[in-house]
Amino acid sequence: MDTHMPARKFIDKKLRFRLGLFLLIAVGIFGFIVYDVVMGALSWWIAGTALLFGLAIGYVLGRAMKAQWHETEDIIVLKMDRLAMLALGAYVVIDLSRNWLLGHWLTGVALTAAALAVLSGALFGRFLGMLHSVRKRLRERTV
Repeated sequence: MDTHMPARKFIDKKLRFRLGLFLLIAVGIFGFIVYDVVMGALSWWIAGTALLFGLAIGYVLGRAMKAQWHETEDIIVLKMDRLAMLALGAYVVIDLSRNWLLGHWLTGVALTAAALAVLSGALFGRFLGMLHSVRKRLRERTV
C-alpha cells in the first residue's frame, strides 16, 4: 500500500458517514448541555460527570466494534460483535430507566439535561472508540 495516499480512501464510505454523524450529533447535543449549564438548569459538575460516564460507555461500545479489512474492495469496514450488542442493549435499558435511576436526585429539565449529557458523551466516546479501531487497522496495513 502506498503510504502517500490519503487514509480516507481505505475507509468505507458508510463508515466515514457514520463517524461524521456521531461526531456531528455529539457536538450538537453538547451545545444544548452548555446552554443548560449557562442558564442554570444543570450544574457543571453534574454535566461533567454525566459526560464522562457517557464517554466511558461510548468508548467501550466503539472499541467493541471490530474494524476489518474487506479484502476484495481493500477498504476498512466495521463489524458489531456480541459485546457491542450487549453494551448497546444495556445503554438502551439505562436510558429507558433514567427516571428510576436518577429521579431521586434530578427532576424536570435537569434530568433531561443530564440524560442528554450522557448521550452526548456516549456518542463522542463511540466516535473515539471507532476511530481508534480504524486507525489501528490502518497502521497494521501500512506496516
